[in-house]
Amino acid sequence: MPVKQSTVAAKAADMTNINMLNTIRNAAVRSISYQDRIPVATQTNLSDIYSQLLSVDALRNEFISALVLRIGITWINSRIFQNPLRGVKSSAMPYGAYEQEMFVNMAKGQALNFRAGYEALYAIYESEVMAAYHKINFQEQYPVTISFDELRNAFTSAYGIRDLLRAKVDSLYSGANYDEYLVTLQLCDNAYDQGLIYPVTVSAITDETSAKAFLTQARAAIRRFAFPHPEYTIAGATSFSVPEEIIMITTPEVEANVDVQALAYAFNQGRAEVKVETIVVDHFENDQIQAIICDARWFRVRDNFRTFTEGYNAAALSWNYFYNVSELFSVSPFMPCIAFTTESSAVTGLASVTLDGTAITASTTKYTPGKQYRLGVTVNGTGYVPKTVKYTMTGAESPDTVIVPGSNILIVGADESGSLVITAESLVDDTKKVTAPAITEA
Repeated sequence: MPVKQSTVAAKAADMTNINMLNTIRNAAVRSISYQDRIPVATQTNLSDIYSQLLSVDALRNEFISALVLRIGITWINSRIFQNPLRGVKSSAMPYGAYEQEMFVNMAKGQALNFRAGYEALYAIYESEVMAAYHKINFQEQYPVTISFDELRNAFTSAYGIRDLLRAKVDSLYSGANYDEYLVTLQLCDNAYDQGLIYPVTVSAITDETSAKAFLTQARAAIRRFAFPHPEYTIAGATSFSVPEEIIMITTPEVEANVDVQALAYAFNQGRAEVKVETIVVDHFENDQIQAIICDARWFRVRDNFRTFTEGYNAAALSWNYFYNVSELFSVSPFMPCIAFTTESSAVTGLASVTLDGTAITASTTKYTPGKQYRLGVTVNGTGYVPKTVKYTMTGAESPDTVIVPGSNILIVGADESGSLVITAESLVDDTKKVTAPAITEA
């Protein structure tokens, strides 16, 4: 039977041993025998109840189970570490191991033809559909033990049960929440390390002057998010964001140097005064990052399940509780994200387009019809070098030969016989591109 919320709320302010014992007796236990054998707790019969609970295994086990699983997770929440990035999480995904994320790029216009015939009416107009698959990749277990001696000691003070419960439940929830925070934050650093975030170079934010310069650039970025900028995304998607979807992640040092009123002014959106949410994290692993502004949907963080399991160790007179957490942590290739960094950034050129890791060379690189290949390219630059590129292809004769939109996957049709010419272009600087020698059939 679940804990009655009204009972918990009424007692939460006065979590004495007496109140907790009575809450468990009235609402949390699973058997009538417990209620029959354990009377309503009062100041005069506490010692008798303690003796009864400590001497009868079945009652003691039921009491501990109700205490941790039903009272603890409802009552003890004020001191638990809360993940400051928890707001970026999507809804839970209780089934399956993968999330499929899809995005359709904007349709491309064509000239209006008033003499168009039936061919135009019944033609197939392909949409540029992009898909990404995110896998459950975090499965952790957080154990805690309550010993017989700890239980006995909890009965010796008026708030002993409360203190025991706080110590144990806090350790489980805080540990899981802190790990969730670290892994979510690591997504930012990993994407930055791999050159997957669009860079905006700023001075280190250490005073009012540098803070105001940053705010000017930040406000401009927020305004640009309202329009499709493929260079802001990993896959070159034509996505855009509304202010309510945009967040800024920064550190305490940067926030301390940014005037609160100036920050509010920078992020206000006209008369509606819609403000971009600012999330403060303790640090970025990359000290160059001053702040990250992104669409909250850039984060793909979803619970798979969270559940408690328990077991009594009769040999050690102890109870083990396990908080089991399964989550998905990833980032979207289709949503915009910008890193404000003190590193300079420039793409100087692209070279060496590769097919399955091998450089494409004239007359020697061949394809096999019906196979799938992974494209790659060397991106040269100075400072922080964005590695995001898009690939295009000409020369295909089979309609089944395609480069999967937004990816580096080349699928060669089973009936392909043409010469495939592949071009790679930097997403952040479209003047930097390279075309590989033609690939012919093996």
